[in-house]
Amino acid sequence: MAHNLRKRVKCNNNGSTMVIVLIMLSFVMILATVVTSSTIMNLKMKVANKQSVKTFYTSEDAVNEIYVAMGQMSSDCFNSAYQDQVAKMVVNTESGITTVDNITCNKELRLDYIHRMLNKLGMIQDNMLDSIKYKDDSDYVSKKQEGVYERGANTIEAQGIVSALNDCIEATHKSGSNTLDVESIDNIQIVSKKSQVEENIFYYTININNCLVKYLTQAGYYSYITFDMTLGIPDKLVNITDSKKLSLDSFLRYAIVGNKGISVASNASFNLNGNAFAGSAGGFKVNPAATANVAGDTLLATSGDLVVENGTLNAGNGGAGSRIWCENIKTSDSTGGTSNITVNGSSDTYVRDDLELNGNNSKVKLSGNYYGYSYVGVNATEKVNRSSAIVINGTNSELDLQSLNKLLVSGRAYIDYYSLANADGYTVPGDYDTGESVSFIGNQEIYLVPATLMSGETNPAAAGTNVNITISEDNFFGYKYLSEAEGKYFVKKTITIGSLTRDYYYLRFKDEKAAASYVKAIFDDTEFNSLLSGKSDKVKKTYKEQRERLKSQMTLNAQSLNSVIKAGSGSVYTKNSMLSAVAAADGSMSLVYNESDDAASSTKYDYAGDYEDLASRFNVLSRTLYEITDTKKMNNTIIGQMYPDLNKYSKEVYVNIISTIGLEAYTKDKLGPVTTKLTGGYDKYALVAFNNSNSTSEPLIISNNDEVIRKKAHMSNDITYSFRDVDGGVIVASGDVVVKKNFSGTIIAGGTITIEGDVTVTGLSDTTDIIKTDQKYAEIFKVWNPLENSNDSGFLDVQNMTYKDMIRVANWRKRDDSEKTTQSTEAVTTK
Repeated sequence: MAHNLRKRVKCNNNGSTMVIVLIMLSFVMILATVVTSSTIMNLKMKVANKQSVKTFYTSEDAVNEIYVAMGQMSSDCFNSAYQDQVAKMVVNTESGITTVDNITCNKELRLDYIHRMLNKLGMIQDNMLDSIKYKDDSDYVSKKQEGVYERGANTIEAQGIVSALNDCIEATHKSGSNTLDVESIDNIQIVSKKSQVEENIFYYTININNCLVKYLTQAGYYSYITFDMTLGIPDKLVNITDSKKLSLDSFLRYAIVGNKGISVASNASFNLNGNAFAGSAGGFKVNPAATANVAGDTLLATSGDLVVENGTLNAGNGGAGSRIWCENIKTSDSTGGTSNITVNGSSDTYVRDDLELNGNNSKVKLSGNYYGYSYVGVNATEKVNRSSAIVINGTNSELDLQSLNKLLVSGRAYIDYYSLANADGYTVPGDYDTGESVSFIGNQEIYLVPATLMSGETNPAAAGTNVNITISEDNFFGYKYLSEAEGKYFVKKTITIGSLTRDYYYLRFKDEKAAASYVKAIFDDTEFNSLLSGKSDKVKKTYKEQRERLKSQMTLNAQSLNSVIKAGSGSVYTKNSMLSAVAAADGSMSLVYNESDDAASSTKYDYAGDYEDLASRFNVLSRTLYEITDTKKMNNTIIGQMYPDLNKYSKEVYVNIISTIGLEAYTKDKLGPVTTKLTGGYDKYALVAFNNSNSTSEPLIISNNDEVIRKKAHMSNDITYSFRDVDGGVIVASGDVVVKKNFSGTIIAGGTITIEGDVTVTGLSDTTDIIKTDQKYAEIFKVWNPLENSNDSGFLDVQNMTYKDMIRVANWRKRDDSEKTTQSTEAVTTK
């Protein structure tokens, strides 16, 4: 996909102009899908043409002319180095994906640039690149204009520095008279330093000291001026991957973007043939009796929860599979109906937190790969919303994992007291972490201290009851896994429900690994038998009775829930325990312990690495809509190369995409939606904009009917509009949007997008061309609005660079020893 970018023109006071034209090359990369290639117009011809009518100089003009001429050389070198290094950094992997490493590109770009500069100045040959590579903070210094420049064992031979500078100027008058010439320089320094912005980057500069220039004045005299000049790329990361643009134009790949969420209304039928994004406020929700069908080879992403409430979601239809990214996947039950989620084919489902079957009669079937990736270290303090688990809390539910190729669940379930806090009369303690990655609501009883260890009291006990709890290696089989704190192997949680307050006593485990092993010991004979070694017959009998009591209780609980977890033959990686529930033909239920595939391996699964990789991808996607598809693992360092400070981007993607300035300009003095019908090959297509984010504004309704905005205080009458003759195009609304008819193109809302009725939304591949049919409409988007083109990304953006970024002139001073010119002055021979 090519990007058509505006030309940036920078002029100096001598009339010389340099134009940097950005050409966007299309290929897939690690960090981006777009690489900028910079080409610089031939400034030399412009300088020469301008000087064909210039017969004298002021001192400022003389310095400026050298400045511009050296800028041309520097720009040419940067341009060539930039394109060469980008090409070298493109690597074809086995999967056919091309990749770019921004840090490596920056490192090699600087070396390539300085090598070309020194070559232009006659100071280094093509085969001498290694001699200038950074070795330590040092430089080459010489008092000669020509000769050998030394640093340690390395040498650089200079050939005619002054002549090379004069070659860059081209300052000969068309009649052959001398007007401007470099006479001499005192010394040159080639400096290599370690970057202050990135430890693996080194920058190189050329310092030209006391450059003496002879120039013809208006009075007909030759005068002299000296100055110092520094040439080099600034010590700032160059934005090789043009990430600021990526953060703004990724919306072109989406059919529907709801900044506050996407809601499929009750009884609606929604067919999505394109990518969709829903903001965190409302997430993506399928309401009662509604159906959402997501086509294969598409992206369904939300920075919030994906919720199905007595409705149906089918994703990855057609066998190609979908990509799903979200915070949580949840089913809920408000009407007593069923909630169905089916992810088909070779889909990839990425869940930062949990998969929760909360509604009764929930049916969830997953295919492809499931990644519940949030991970916290063994001894870390858990934050429950960052520890991925799979939990069944509803009755008569089924979780079918048989078609998964890979199941990853990196966290552990917890007993959620906070969910009670919304009910009147409830007071709750902090949550309690279990030892299970995949769990049933009925399993929580195994974490209570057995009543047999509580001196006849029950667990829970009446609040304030003096309870004597004794836990030792002789009276409890789980003693090995417990940790003592303040003389106690348990923690107390006090819960008030209405007028009833109870104290719950839970086992205190050493860490999450110990908690997982405790669960394993209940269901796995090998783990349990290891606890019997060296114990007396009496202790063994106690252990076995406790274990059987817990196993029976859990099985009964599962039986009463009548909920099933079906495990398959694919790879399973669970950081903690996983139990599947299997229903026999006679209706009886049994629980089966499922071993993680890395349990017996000396090389443990890299849960932390997956977390960093997938959390980084989700963070970028949630703020910029850019989906990183490269298979190489991401980390904070690589993401930092894409976005030096991702927090500078709003958490609301609408804010990162849409220019308020552009939208207000397009809709100025219009109280209703502004619609521009397209012609040519876009019959029944339109560009639509509606500034309806005010709290009193109404949603934009896309339907085949006449819609009416009723008269309000600031309106003289009702406003009627219709999309009866609009089947596609691009729609931008700052507030809510309701879609009631089929649409092809892109819909972007600053509020919530609601689907009503039988609707199909289809994405298009030529969205850019559609938008660009109207330049004023294009400026609704930050990527094409000139007033939004400021560089606040932390990068040195190539499209904003001029030679002034690479050259600095200082300490210039005029000399008084002028010379009178004569008519017999001969033209200077350019070397």
